[in-house]
Amino acid sequence: MQSLRVLAVIICIVAGIAGQAWAQDQEAAEEILFVQSAASFTVEGSTLTLTGVQDTLWFTDRPERKAGTMANEKFFELWMTGDLHQDPPNAVLSVPGETPLNVVVELAKNLGTDNGSLHYEVEVLWGELPANGGPCSLFIDADIVNPQITD
Repeated sequence: MQSLRVLAVIICIVAGIAGQAWAQDQEAAEEILFVQSAASFTVEGSTLTLTGVQDTLWFTDRPERKAGTMANEKFFELWMTGDLHQDPPNAVLSVPGETPLNVVVELAKNLGTDNGSLHYEVEVLWGELPANGGPCSLFIDADIVNPQITD
C-alpha cells in the first residue's frame, strides 16, 4: 500500500512538472500574422497577383503585441522553410471603396515575387474574386510561431 502512495505522489509530481513546462512553452509561443498592402491586384484563373507591394507587415497577438516589416523575399523564404507550403494559410483580400469587398481565400501556393508583385495560387473559400481591382490588403493568418523575422 505504501508503494502505491509513493507511486501516486511521483505521478502527480511528474504531471505537475510536465504541465508547468507545457504552460511555459505556450506562453513563449508568439503567433505571427501578416499583412501585404498593394496598389492593385489581378486574378487570372486561380492566380492572384498583388502589384506594388513594398514590404510585408507582421504583428503578434497578445500578450507581446510586437510588430514590424520584412522584405517580401523574407516572407516567401519563411513560407518555404516553414510549414506553410504543407499547410497553406487562409487569408482575407480586403478591397476598400464605395462597395467594400472582402474575400476569404486559401493561399494554396506561393508562386513567388518579382518587381514588387507577389503571386499566389488561391482557392476561394468565401465570396467572389473580381478579375482586378485597386488598392487592397491581404491579411494572412499564417499561424507561424516564433520565426526568425529580422532581415
